[in-house]
Amino acid sequence: MRLLLALLIAASSAQGSYSYRDESRRDFLRPPTMSPDLSKQLTFWADLTANLDGYGAGASTAETFTRATICTCEERGTGLIKTLAAGVACIEKNGLRSEGARTNVTTSATQFDLYSNVGGGVVTADQTASPGGLSDADKLVIDGTSGASFAFIYSNCTVLTAAAYTMSVYLKGNAGGETVYVFGQRCDGLAYSGGTLVTLTTAWVRYTFTMTGDADADGWAMCIGRDGRDALESVAISTGTMFAWGGQMELGAFASSYIPTTTAAVVRNADYLGFPLTGNFTQTEGSVSMAMDVNPIGLAAGIGVGGAGGGNRLLRLSTSSAMVAGDGTNAPTLSTGPFSSNTTYRVWTAWSAASLGFRGGGVGLPSGSGTFDGNMS
Repeated sequence: MRLLLALLIAASSAQGSYSYRDESRRDFLRPPTMSPDLSKQLTFWADLTANLDGYGAGASTAETFTRATICTCEERGTGLIKTLAAGVACIEKNGLRSEGARTNVTTSATQFDLYSNVGGGVVTADQTASPGGLSDADKLVIDGTSGASFAFIYSNCTVLTAAAYTMSVYLKGNAGGETVYVFGQRCDGLAYSGGTLVTLTTAWVRYTFTMTGDADADGWAMCIGRDGRDALESVAISTGTMFAWGGQMELGAFASSYIPTTTAAVVRNADYLGFPLTGNFTQTEGSVSMAMDVNPIGLAAGIGVGGAGGGNRLLRLSTSSAMVAGDGTNAPTLSTGPFSSNTTYRVWTAWSAASLGFRGGGVGLPSGSGTFDGNMS
């Protein structure tokens, strides 16, 4: 999930769209559009597009950000994939990126020369600059095949569960126009999943595909090449030269950010960002606004009150692709969208008296309301 533009908390149920800073009064922010009878100042804002700084009416606006492991992040300005230390937030070109925990079970994520080879082909280590900016991308020469013939490389075999897994890899062609399959194969050679034919360019592209594994003891591997025994790989390919970097297999129906590995699977822990409530937030009446881009839709993400994982939710796009809120007692669905992946939504919740309300700005989202118990604590 990416939190974009500004996080706004108002002392009344103000309904704002995009926002601006008043540099003469850095302790508040007022949206350019507000209902005529709702004109109280906002009590807190955090831009989240360049840093995590918060400004508000409270004695403290200091953020708390935690993630117990390293992560990778697309560097602002260069677009390079850089590794960040534990506890350092990832702020990309569109704003703060916040993710849940994931594990890359593919070992040797950048060392394709350690992959096994079936049917022909050559891998040469460290032949060109990678998406990370280092000369650690490997060159692959994959033999052309047609019909039931095969030639591919495959990663370590990992025992999975009967669930959706997503595989991803950065690829680019030597000349452009090369075609190759990326697919999952059970390591006994008797099952396949997710076979996808891609046409490469001379620019790095991260290709992702979702497969369904099983708990077979032989395990599953990510493969690059072609295996004509798989019904999904019926199109012949010619011998092609390409470059590869950043192989990943993870439990879940979408790809998360790249997780580097060497000799073992690696966990990237979840991100958590919080700000003090005291003085910056009113429990009985107020509103909160946020611009958010949740990729993919169906991932539960949003703003909560009183800590991660609690029932007090100001704005939350749920796993059923609905916007919900919660005061610890009630958890009404405020809007069912429609919501789309890779789309930025400006959304806000207002609470007062006995009602929780929702608005979505600029994208035609239907409004909604629900019961409020009188206190967001």
